[in-house]
Amino acid sequence: MLCLNVPAPKEHRISITGRRLFWMGIAISGPEFILTYASGQWGIARESVKTFRASGYPQWTMRHGFFADMGGTEGLGFVSDYYETAALVGGKEVYGDSGRHARGSGG
Repeated sequence: MLCLNVPAPKEHRISITGRRLFWMGIAISGPEFILTYASGQWGIARESVKTFRASGYPQWTMRHGFFADMGGTEGLGFVSDYYETAALVGGKEVYGDSGRHARGSGG
């Protein structure tokens, strides 16, 4: 999930407002949906901390995990989430057992 307060560089006001209204409606109709979504993000960030620390990066924190999973490094042009960051840093595919980004030889 991207940070809702930071719009894309060329995003129009209408799409920003629409996205915010959508999430407001979800939060009002069922707060547990937001809690479930946040719990999933927390789990992925926690998994990234374990993966990176096991790979020899003890300085990797939950903050790094959230940043990587929300696409924080996408502006660099080659990474979009934690799984791809781990693969890039480790020099190999590090996708874990979740199969979230199961990749074949075609990329």
